[in-house]
Amino acid sequence: MQSRKYGVGVILLLLFFGLILPATMAQAQQSEYEEVSVTIPAGGETSIQFDTFCLEVNKAFPAQLSTPNGRASDDVLRVLKTAIEDGTVESSPLQTQLAIWHQVEGGWAFDQSEVNHDEAQQLLDQAANISLAPIDPEGVALDQAVADGSISLSSEDFAAMDVSLPTEEDEPYRGQGTLNIVNNTDQELTVYFPFGLVFESTSDAEQDMVAYAAIPEQQTTPTDEPTVEPTSEVLDATVEPLLTVTPEMTTTVEITATSTVTTTVENATPTPTSDTMAADPAAPTPESPNSLPQTGGEKSGISPVLIILGGLVLVTLSLVLVLLRKTLAYVYTEHRDSTKH
Repeated sequence: MQSRKYGVGVILLLLFFGLILPATMAQAQQSEYEEVSVTIPAGGETSIQFDTFCLEVNKAFPAQLSTPNGRASDDVLRVLKTAIEDGTVESSPLQTQLAIWHQVEGGWAFDQSEVNHDEAQQLLDQAANISLAPIDPEGVALDQAVADGSISLSSEDFAAMDVSLPTEEDEPYRGQGTLNIVNNTDQELTVYFPFGLVFESTSDAEQDMVAYAAIPEQQTTPTDEPTVEPTSEVLDATVEPLLTVTPEMTTTVEITATSTVTTTVENATPTPTSDTMAADPAAPTPESPNSLPQTGGEKSGISPVLIILGGLVLVTLSLVLVLLRKTLAYVYTEHRDSTKH
């Protein structure tokens, strides 16, 4: 059973590497090999940037672009696709051009001693393993739309690029420009720029060019965005508390201390008050039925605290005397016993 499980696992791995992985790689290659599509409104215009390489060696660089007509051969497309993907098209445009000429002419346009083409040979070797997966672009091919009159093409900035030449006598071979596309119909139109599109020359003395689209730039009407302008007005904000709390703390502390010391002294003569003396010095002081008679002046009253303190002193002295007496008696007894011995 274990061997059967291992066998099934091996078969699944083989299927993955044999079927799924190649399909995934083909899909990855296809995603890098795409057509550039643009949508043009009715009666509108758009533009696409593009690059070109020469398809005819020993001819003059075209003064202007002509009508596009189909694609280049698959051999040229493989070289161009490989050069774009590995960066050779930018790092070594001359080697890219030599490889393209080799595919068109069936051999090297220049001898190795005249122009080194080692890198171009490496590019050819890589291109031999490149597959041109079928593409299903959106819209109508650019050359077909031109042929049926749906669009019109023009390029005012097309010019040769400043790159190294095979020899000093050779013409430029790489060009770049912007292709303006005008929709001649009364409805929206979508067209695509075929990879490897060929622009044939208007003269036999000039080069045919193979082209590929770069970054598409559609001319669209900019959308007005709302502008938010800061205002200098200051908003008056009144913040009112929802709840007003007024703390009110009223603390009334009333301490009433009444200390009445009543001492009865017999045969005491009431001291007349100033009001009574002013009225009638000789008149006796009336006694109030609800008040006790007062004796003495301001210092004549004896405070109960003093009485208590006095009692405590007397008790303390008594205890001291008792202890002293016992101590003396003990000392005397000890002394007497020691004398007898």
